[in-house]
Amino acid sequence: MSVFPKDFLWGAATASYQVEGGHDADGKGLSNWDLFSHLPGTTYQGTNGDVAVDHYHRFREDVALMAELGMQTYRFSISWPRLLPQGRGEVNEAGIRFYSELIDELLKHNIKPMITLYHWDLPQALQEQFGGWESREIVDAFDEYARLCYQRFGDRVELWSTFNETIVFIGMGYMTGAHPPRLTDPKKGIQACHHVFLANARAVKSFREMGIDGQIGFVNVLQPNDPISDSPQDRRACEIAEGIFTHWLYDPVLKGEYPAELLAMAQQAFGVPYFVPGDEELLKQNIVDFIGLNYYKREMVAHNDDVDGYAINTSGQKGSGRELGFKGLFKLVRNPNGVYTRLGLGGLPARADRRDWPHRQTLRQYSPLHHRERAGGQRSDCRRRGARSTAH
Repeated sequence: MSVFPKDFLWGAATASYQVEGGHDADGKGLSNWDLFSHLPGTTYQGTNGDVAVDHYHRFREDVALMAELGMQTYRFSISWPRLLPQGRGEVNEAGIRFYSELIDELLKHNIKPMITLYHWDLPQALQEQFGGWESREIVDAFDEYARLCYQRFGDRVELWSTFNETIVFIGMGYMTGAHPPRLTDPKKGIQACHHVFLANARAVKSFREMGIDGQIGFVNVLQPNDPISDSPQDRRACEIAEGIFTHWLYDPVLKGEYPAELLAMAQQAFGVPYFVPGDEELLKQNIVDFIGLNYYKREMVAHNDDVDGYAINTSGQKGSGRELGFKGLFKLVRNPNGVYTRLGLGGLPARADRRDWPHRQTLRQYSPLHHRERAGGQRSDCRRRGARSTAH
């Protein structure tokens, strides 16, 4: 029988815009999602995060429920514009007070807080001033924000992550146009991604300079890619997919450098990412302490000359195109310290009445499979430190 280490942490994860509400409460500034979610056709049934589950006003009740569930850790993100309404400069002390009281409430219930600095809600002021992640100015702005968080919360919080799912907010914000800023411009997207890596490195550097007693990591979707057949074309397509969706996102924060082949391909095709003196040194000298693995599914990859982009349905069922189960989990990165920061079930409701979704039987089947895979990871000496579930 597999036994998890005594210090293995079980918990859950949320994002500020998904749960807090209080979108204009107590001096909070506008975020990009505050505007985007109110545009027609951008969200499911026109929903938005103005109220959400009202975590901003009901966090004490929520923490009590966490304790009742036996949670040992809670990963949450900080809303950048709640602390710095204009993205830089004047601090909103009411926002500081909210997160400080949330942290204290968690600790009172013996729940270890883990802070994510950025889960997609960019101060709209910075988007309007210089284009947000498209501009190198964002690196200084993010570092100012990170240092504020370390200063105010670093005495009580040991686990930190800089970014959540860069592949999503860059990929869907700049490649597919499904998220803000609603662009379909690979050149801008690749350069924006470079600025994320620089901002991560600066935040890691500041974390260590300020002597925070803890660890800081980087969280992203990490999924294995398998060729749909053994043909040379499919295997090569799988190698490229693995490079783009895994190594491009993790090598700069784990190794301090881009994967050489993909970097050459991107610069030849688009002329980016553009480096200035000091970029390579900054990345190389400020790698993260751990990586957070958000696992949902694996990808089956096929070569196709006729498709611009990709479309995947691994389940064989109409709906989300996500494979239910655990086949990919054990293939994830084994070498560095890791935390499963999100384990999710993707799917669509069977009917308009969403009380029956996610289906209870599916959840009963899905969760033990994840647990069995994680236990197998322990048997194989994979250094995993915790797991947090999520519903989305």
